[in-house]
Amino acid sequence: MGVDSPIFQTGRIYQHAHYDENAACHIATGLAYTMGLESGERLEPEDLDALGCNRRARTHQDVMISDETTQVLGDDQPLLVDGRWIEELI
Repeated sequence: MGVDSPIFQTGRIYQHAHYDENAACHIATGLAYTMGLESGERLEPEDLDALGCNRRARTHQDVMISDETTQVLGDDQPLLVDGRWIEELI
């Protein structure tokens, strides 16, 4: 999510990751969630390792990193500009 998300626009910090992670662009560290991968729950451990999934950590940590000045590039293409997702990605 970007600064244009309804949660960001409330101006509140909810102290609840499920809300707060949707108020900003974020990075997750630690234990990988496989539900975001196609057939992730059915992949073998070796396949998850090959994809770079961290299966050894005990926790998953979300860190919010964006605000109105955040710029994010992917393969030299803009993804977030001034904290907002570019139109083509919405």
